[in-house]
Amino acid sequence: MDNGEQLYLVPDISIDGSFVHFQDKFFFPMPSEKNQSNYIVNSAYEADIQTGQYNEFYMPPVTAYDADTISDDTTMGAEVKDIVPFTASNETNYLVIVYFAYLKGPVYITDYMHFATLYNYDTKEVIYEHQLPQEPLGPPIIVNDKLYAAGYNLYCIDLFTKEILWNKTTNLRHGVKLVEDSIMVVIRTGIGPEVIAYDTETGMELWRQDATDNNTEFQLLNGVVYYSGTYLYAFDLYTGEMYCRIEGDETRDYVNFNGGCSVIPGKNGEKGRIIASYRSYTFCYEAVK
Repeated sequence: MDNGEQLYLVPDISIDGSFVHFQDKFFFPMPSEKNQSNYIVNSAYEADIQTGQYNEFYMPPVTAYDADTISDDTTMGAEVKDIVPFTASNETNYLVIVYFAYLKGPVYITDYMHFATLYNYDTKEVIYEHQLPQEPLGPPIIVNDKLYAAGYNLYCIDLFTKEILWNKTTNLRHGVKLVEDSIMVVIRTGIGPEVIAYDTETGMELWRQDATDNNTEFQLLNGVVYYSGTYLYAFDLYTGEMYCRIEGDETRDYVNFNGGCSVIPGKNGEKGRIIASYRSYTFCYEAVK
């Protein structure tokens, strides 16, 4: 980036998701190079961050449905949604690959099942493919060899035993945004959205606050959670106390902070900075702590 020189251009990539970086590689889901007429698959690919050379390394199996559920006008499919790298407590590197399998009739998809694959990245081996309790809304978060995910259910799974440690059923969609210091913070979307915190060991609710429905990332700085949507919010991670809710300016061209926010730690005992954006505007605020 010193002189803006382009290092490489990778042609013919049709990304169906986002890039994830780990070590000297980046990962992404993309339609399989091995697709056939009777099934459609999005596979997991890895690419060298120095050269851009990529290869298809994991193709989810299209075997979730029994043969007697398949008819002549039915298509089977399996699509990778998220790839989450992590280093386990035994210092082995793994990927959790979340995918869904489906049946599609002449017009509509008729059935879904969601799975997580544990892939040993060091040995390039699939450890297992395991059905999840519910569809995750967004990538799961992995902490201490446990997977935390949220959709219509909120759940925690031990990745090596596949045991569901806790599972909370709800009737509204949630997305897990942050897991830190034994606290999982999620956003409940839809009508009357809320930010809710749960104990990671038990699934017990700790606190909740009104919020706005947005899919930007949550940021943490010195025990304060920052989140932007219609407003820029700051919550205490441990108590849920709302430190501030900053509104946009309707007299100008911006009325919200849907562009997301970032945190910059302070130096020499000074408070950090919060950067928030919307369209062509970027704003800087002093951090709470």
